[in-house]
Amino acid sequence: MVHLKITLITKKMKKEHFEILKKFINEMPDLIATERKELIAVISELIDDDTKIKFSDFWDKYPKKQGKFNAEKTWKMMSARNQHLALELLPLYINAVAPYVHDAENYMHKRMWMDYMEKPKTKDDLFNI
Repeated sequence: MVHLKITLITKKMKKEHFEILKKFINEMPDLIATERKELIAVISELIDDDTKIKFSDFWDKYPKKQGKFNAEKTWKMMSARNQHLALELLPLYINAVAPYVHDAENYMHKRMWMDYMEKPKTKDDLFNI
């Protein structure tokens, strides 16, 4: 019953409220760890669906216009987070590999944008300023 109520509530929830709900779920004493993980996964999927980017927004910016059908299928299978990262880091990828840009499906399937993400700072980096 709780699962159904949370599912209905999250359909209208905004992403910024997700963290509050996640914290609330983690503090519920009567839930076991697997139930908590399950609820959080369901909520994040529902929110992901609301924040996904249209394929046409990505396709308009991608320089190599080949394999649109397969690229669109791959785009639709990606999570909203990966869609945002792929689109946000696209200019860095293009500048780094031009003129040898892969087709869009490979860019997404192989997660090539991850090569251009900023690496998290470690303790050693903080001391080497």
